[in-house]
Amino acid sequence: MTSRGWTIPAAAGLAALEAAALIAVLLTRDRRSAPLWAILLLVKFPFCALLLRRSAGAWLGLVLWEGTGVFAALFAPDVPVWLRALQAGMAAAVLALLAAALPLFPRMDRLEIPDR
Repeated sequence: MTSRGWTIPAAAGLAALEAAALIAVLLTRDRRSAPLWAILLLVKFPFCALLLRRSAGAWLGLVLWEGTGVFAALFAPDVPVWLRALQAGMAAAVLALLAAALPLFPRMDRLEIPDR
């Protein structure tokens, strides 16, 4: 059995790289809303950092973020096809790494409710 310990830093690094690339692409386009979208993408970096600390909330946040990233890449209007394919590929790779890293996160078997 192989160790999957490398999947968490790989997922966090690739997700951060993806966000940085998207910010760079947004800021090079001549759109008035590009700085706003770039600022919103900065929110992803704390999730990447918390993933390295094995935060289950960060794991779930990145799964949801990347899922919407794949959806947006598939249906984005006025975006070159090669750029949409690159975004979808990176998001799919992050999702695959997150799925492979899932067994490394702490588990909670069941919630014990005290008797009254």
